[in-house]
Amino acid sequence: AHLGNWEMMASLMCSHGYKVAEIVRNFDDPLLDRKVDQIRRDSLIKTVPKHNSSNEIIKLLKEGWFIGILVDQSPRDNAVPAKFFGKECWATMGPAFLYLRVGVPIHPVSMIRRGDGTLLLKIFPKLNLQKTGNFRKDLLINTQICQDAIERLIRETPEQWLWFHDRWKEREHLKKRWERFKDEDE
Repeated sequence: AHLGNWEMMASLMCSHGYKVAEIVRNFDDPLLDRKVDQIRRDSLIKTVPKHNSSNEIIKLLKEGWFIGILVDQSPRDNAVPAKFFGKECWATMGPAFLYLRVGVPIHPVSMIRRGDGTLLLKIFPKLNLQKTGNFRKDLLINTQICQDAIERLIRETPEQWLWFHDRWKEREHLKKRWERFKDEDE
């Protein structure tokens, strides 16, 4: 989530010898985008553009990389219906998809600011995700588990959640797609 100092978290892990990649979207401001990208590269963070990134991410996971995915966004596509803070939303299915396809454990992590100005890195136990053999059902259930985990982290330090976008956008094309899937499953 966009919680605390998520950028510093990846940098800290890299400084301790871990291979870390982040799934990113370019900033709207090209100057800011170049600056942030340079800071990430200087910290040895590999960046993977979010569009059409599945094969690259799977390759990196198989090579032992840690992958950072911010799951508090409202994706335009490749999303599943979920609840976030009790309201219907569209949620990224990335972590659930990777778990189902590759079997990698999914750990919520956060790096929050403390009152004394220091940062606290928290790595939580892996989520108890499911593999029942029904891919779409598992995708929905596991995405909700991921959303619930991030919601719990945000509730601990809501003042550190940096989010200005509408998290609960209507996505008619996604709604139609999932209604069609629901009809097929019945």
